[in-house]
Amino acid sequence: MKAQHTPGPWIVAEGGASLLKVCATTPRGLVKSIAQVGGYGGDSRPANACLISTAPELLALLQEAQERPLITEGSDWWSRVGAVVAKATGEKL
Repeated sequence: MKAQHTPGPWIVAEGGASLLKVCATTPRGLVKSIAQVGGYGGDSRPANACLISTAPELLALLQEAQERPLITEGSDWWSRVGAVVAKATGEKL
């Protein structure tokens, strides 16, 4: 059986102490922690948490790209790529 990841969207939340949490909402509406992000020199926690939280969206875009090898520039797909990259890098659109 192929392992399944926790479905997105994933969000970043405060984790107390010096942690940030990456969380997802269960089908019953409960917010559960998927990962805790600690420091790694400097204050890289927010950037790391943003990148981790976009994993489901990044995977979905790559899977879609596999199915549609000829995606033209200017298509809706490229707009979604830009939005996910901005989210992964912590940029505001």
